[in-house]
Amino acid sequence: NSIAEAMELPLIRRQITGAAKNLENGSYVPQEGDEVEDLFLLLQEVLQAFPVDAVSCGAILSDYQRCRVENVCGRLGLKVLAFLWRQEQPL
Repeated sequence: NSIAEAMELPLIRRQITGAAKNLENGSYVPQEGDEVEDLFLLLQEVLQAFPVDAVSCGAILSDYQRCRVENVCGRLGLKVLAFLWRQEQPL
């Protein structure tokens, strides 16, 4: 909250009530009660409040994260920005 205030940017938050239900890495099928559906509802709220067309995703190697964010964004007509995806991460 403090970072958003310092940058004078809005912050929309939502409690995650679902749990990880569909754990296959290669794909995601919407399922009631899955945590991903909470993300879907949150991004719907954002779309109602602001004219956004993309979501930035910090996934680097996790197919689990990437597939789920891509699924939600595809359903909402949003682009996924995953600039670090599969980029070498020097130690």
